[in-house]
Amino acid sequence: MEFMTAPSGEYFNFSDAVNGVRCNMMMFWFAKKMGDLSLLWLENQYLEDPSVSFAEDRLLPCLLIFCAHQDLSNIQPPSCRFWHNGGKTPVFIYRGGWNSKKDSYLAVKGGSPLTSHAHMDAGSFIYEREGIRWGIDLGMQNYLSLESRGVNLWDQSQEGQRWEVFRLGNMAHNTLTINNKRHLVNSYAPISRIYKSEDRKGAEVNLTSVFADDMEKVVRIIYLNEEDDLIVKDELVTGEKEALVTWIMVTPTEAKIIGKNQIELAKDGHRMLLTVAAPDDVEMKLWSNAPLHVFDEPNPGSMRVGFETYLPANRKNLLKVTLNLIR
Repeated sequence: MEFMTAPSGEYFNFSDAVNGVRCNMMMFWFAKKMGDLSLLWLENQYLEDPSVSFAEDRLLPCLLIFCAHQDLSNIQPPSCRFWHNGGKTPVFIYRGGWNSKKDSYLAVKGGSPLTSHAHMDAGSFIYEREGIRWGIDLGMQNYLSLESRGVNLWDQSQEGQRWEVFRLGNMAHNTLTINNKRHLVNSYAPISRIYKSEDRKGAEVNLTSVFADDMEKVVRIIYLNEEDDLIVKDELVTGEKEALVTWIMVTPTEAKIIGKNQIELAKDGHRMLLTVAAPDDVEMKLWSNAPLHVFDEPNPGSMRVGFETYLPANRKNLLKVTLNLIR
């Protein structure tokens, strides 16, 4: 739970997750059971805010019980900066520190569209630096707003209406799209490797099954280098046909294309340079996040940046994107 909260105070809000900080009184139970007060490092800060909301108000009285017989006067920050898991929804998280909103943060997701409340977001990531979330997830759309308009949210088949909702499909996430198609519903993207060195902090996600109809192999490596610049490497092996690759990152920044392979991002006085290295020509792109259907919610203050490129048949390819701070 601690690692799911980024230095900005926002959550790693993948799939049907909401965003916005809430104090979770169950963390006090875990701290007591595990004898680890560092689990309360963030919760203690939340409690200092008179306007803080709680994960479940009905359980708020339990906070008194969970805090009993615990000395909360000397809570220290966690000593670890990495966390990852396997299972149905594998994620990797790196947190640059615990004391500043300007600490770097990288969160990476694998998994499958078939898991509960999932989106087509395998291979997606969140990236924060200098107090700004440069790569974001738009999060969920309220169910009532969709079901009241007759949208069948629970049809998770490949052609199901669920995936027509803008925020749920792969074209609205920080991941790849091949030949303008949906991710394969019956796919699973494991996190096949993690990196914990100072010059490479990140994860490798095997996306081969996500694009099995169009590609022989797809592996995505996402990491921060020694300067905490973001590096995204996509290794793709094409099959018998040429493939159109669309690379997308959703961002709350202002963006402009400044060259044949570069986009400049700007927010709150900071600037980032997105640079693409590819074996063939790329077309840099800026996409609006305006609703595609009458049932889609608006997405004000956000857009999508990235590129498209055609990869010839029967070839191994490497696409590399670097996002570095402009000093």
